[in-house]
Amino acid sequence: MGAKRRKQQDSAASSTTSPPPSSSSSQSTPSTTVTKPVKEKKKEPRKNKEETLPQLPTSVWFDPTWNVGEYIKDFVYGGLDGIITTFGCVSGVAGANLSCGVALVLGLANLIADGLSMAVGNYLGTKSEIEYERSLRALELNKIETDKGEQKQRVERIYAKKGFHGRSLVEAVEIITSNKTQWVDTIMIEEGARVDEKDPVIASLVTFFSFLFVGAVPLLAYVVALVSPPIVMEWSYILCLASTLFTIFGLGMVKGWLSGTSKLKSGLEMLVLGSIASAAAYYIGHVLQHVGH
Repeated sequence: MGAKRRKQQDSAASSTTSPPPSSSSSQSTPSTTVTKPVKEKKKEPRKNKEETLPQLPTSVWFDPTWNVGEYIKDFVYGGLDGIITTFGCVSGVAGANLSCGVALVLGLANLIADGLSMAVGNYLGTKSEIEYERSLRALELNKIETDKGEQKQRVERIYAKKGFHGRSLVEAVEIITSNKTQWVDTIMIEEGARVDEKDPVIASLVTFFSFLFVGAVPLLAYVVALVSPPIVMEWSYILCLASTLFTIFGLGMVKGWLSGTSKLKSGLEMLVLGSIASAAAYYIGHVLQHVGH
């Protein structure tokens, strides 16, 4: 009898303890169903963010291997020099009361001759600068080969001034000095030298064509005057003055944009300088008109 009672108690105990596993299993199933959509919701916005990240254009303007900014500078300064020089020549002709044909001949001759002179000067100057920087690079490489310890200390002093200390300073110096080209570039940049080279041929061509095309603006009014009625010819210098000053102001604004200064201030500055140069040429021509009489 006692054995039967024990069996009955054991069966009753097992029946009472059996519901908890079923309840736990019933609780575990909703937990899995809840976590799955949460994970999917977290992943989706991340994918969307990666897809909508802005990408830089792959045009030449954003290619780091091109020194486009340097060539834009050649264009702007060549154009400014061309337009002011040609306008000064035309102003001298107008001050002397010479004909439109004389203004065109002198203006074109001055435009081509000065344009070639500017191009040759820019070519020689850029080439000389590149040769000087190459000699500096060779000198720095020779110093690294002969005295690595001292040159390593130079890099260490450079990065210590930038705020590197301790282990970060040691790691930075080791990374820089592990590559000789990078090593030399770092030293040259800190000493104010350029490590990128500009093609002197391209620079001279940009200077020449900018001088030629922008410098031709003052002559366009006289070309129009030659094929227009006589009334237009009387206003040829006024048209030349207006178009030239407008172009000078625009190029001055571009110069300010390139140099990071105020575009309006730079445009007005070039406008004033161009006006002074043209006024001086005009009155010199007006005075010299009476010399031969």
